[in-house]
Amino acid sequence: MGVVADGTVSCVSEPLRLTIAFEEPDEQGFVLAWVPGVPGAHGSGQTRTEAREEAIEAMRFMLRAEPGPGLT
Repeated sequence: MGVVADGTVSCVSEPLRLTIAFEEPDEQGFVLAWVPGVPGAHGSGQTRTEAREEAIEAMRFMLRAEPGPGLT
């Protein structure tokens, strides 16, 4: 694992196991997926696989994002 001078982690090589929850398809046929306990980590798609991939991508985006004001 690499650590930047300020203490932030730049790389983690260990797998991370999370639960992804799903709702049944809505009236348009879209499935909603979310990671319980991780606000904002959700996605949707026409299949569970698509919804899962969207939720994972949301988490990747959240981990890459710069912290906002007061979140250093």
